[in-house]
Amino acid sequence: MPPMSVDEALEVTSIHSVAGLLNSEQGLATNRPFRAPHHSVAPAGLVGGGEPVRPGEVSQAHGGVLFLDELPEFRRSSLALLETTLAQGEAVVIRGQNRTVFPARPLLVLATHACPCGFYGDAKRRCTCSVEQIRRHRERVRGPLFEQVDMQIVVPPVDVAQLGGKAKGENSETVRNRVVAARTIQHARAARQKVASSLNTALNDRELERIAAPDAQGKRTLEQAVERLGLSASLRTKVLRVARTIADLDGSEVIRAPHVAEAVLLAPVFARG
Repeated sequence: MPPMSVDEALEVTSIHSVAGLLNSEQGLATNRPFRAPHHSVAPAGLVGGGEPVRPGEVSQAHGGVLFLDELPEFRRSSLALLETTLAQGEAVVIRGQNRTVFPARPLLVLATHACPCGFYGDAKRRCTCSVEQIRRHRERVRGPLFEQVDMQIVVPPVDVAQLGGKAKGENSETVRNRVVAARTIQHARAARQKVASSLNTALNDRELERIAAPDAQGKRTLEQAVERLGLSASLRTKVLRVARTIADLDGSEVIRAPHVAEAVLLAPVFARG
């Protein structure tokens, strides 16, 4: 993720101060937060509450990453409340006549196995789950929170021999530089197009249709995906948003067919039914 601006650092520092996460010697927060609550976390711990009122994990992750591992193990009531909070971009806690509002706009990252035993689709180990067990598992994954997911990536098991290999991917600095360059493109476009937010994730549907309109071939690719894969209107919007970001990372003002095709491949398949 890109470095925080001064305004973002002030906001994150304020939240962490109220949450009691800072010691007396700490100054302004400089690193984006990363929060990974356990699946047993109570709704108040996830979204906020208590006496006195404290920000929950979703607000403590504001400006950074909220990572929920083993997603099906979280309480459905907590996930439903979290989905509403993320959709609003703020956590609202009401105690009697008092109403407390905390910012809640983290990058949401979810992780889950494809089935209860964890071996569905594994080339080396056989899945022992029944069809009914897999169906119930996916129903839990397809809960209300999944509406907040724009991309889904399947991560295959890593061969033991590869763990000690010499092949290396890009380092974090290289990736961050590319993200910073994409954010610069978005800021410039927001000023030029006169939209309220420079981030693709914050564009409303009308702004997105204008700013993320693909070229002719890209439009055909999107139409074919909608027709052949049965993408819903919601998924089509997700594909456009991700395609716009992929084009920005590619340094391209125009959204082309390869950008759309990659976004389609990243679309959350669990949401397709």
